[in-house]
Amino acid sequence: MQTITEEYLHTHRARGGSASTWKAICPDCKNNNLYYTTFNGFAYCFNCGAAYTTGGREYVSEQEKNVPAIREYYKKVKQTYSGYITKEHEQYFDRRGIDKGGLELFQLGYCPPSSLDVYFDPVAKEAGLSDYQNNPILAERYIFPYICDGDVIDMRGRASYPDQDPKYKSARGGSRSRGAIYPFNWDNAQLLARQKKYLIITEGEIKAAVAHLQGFPCVALPGMMTWREGLRPESDWKL
Repeated sequence: MQTITEEYLHTHRARGGSASTWKAICPDCKNNNLYYTTFNGFAYCFNCGAAYTTGGREYVSEQEKNVPAIREYYKKVKQTYSGYITKEHEQYFDRRGIDKGGLELFQLGYCPPSSLDVYFDPVAKEAGLSDYQNNPILAERYIFPYICDGDVIDMRGRASYPDQDPKYKSARGGSRSRGAIYPFNWDNAQLLARQKKYLIITEGEIKAAVAHLQGFPCVALPGMMTWREGLRPESDWKL
């Protein structure tokens, strides 16, 4: 990965963005699709695929957590949430283009509103899935596990009824400190992308799942401008 200075990113900033994420002119291709995320000092060009780091910038807003323990915990909770999928939930996903095979492929689940035994695990709060009263953070949401190399590295929940706000919700705490550095569907998409030589990046997990089931290598990157470090497209992929 190449290094880039923060001075360059500021002086070559393109229009739009915010104080924490913005676009800049890519030094390689001169296109204005270099997305920079301040919290991890990582920049990626959606036009030419060049990747940069500001070098030495550390994420300091949260302490690093026990990532292996969190991933083991996510695996256990994923199995619990899978057991709460009902026929009504299956019908919802089927209407959205995800059949029963898709539910199994993406290992989807549902988080009930009540407290569960898994929330009393000491890791539950560090993993961002329960509050200090042992209640679920992602209550009454469809659960999308983020899987990489067979490990469950993160979980996101989508609203299960129309007026639920926000529509999408993440586990509590910074994703990077929990080791959640890969996008949704990374394991499946990278295998297909090596055959197709392109990768589609979208924001919503359902969109990514449906696209993959139709034969398109696709990942979900919530927030879009907040890049996840583990997403490293290969040099011959188009994005």
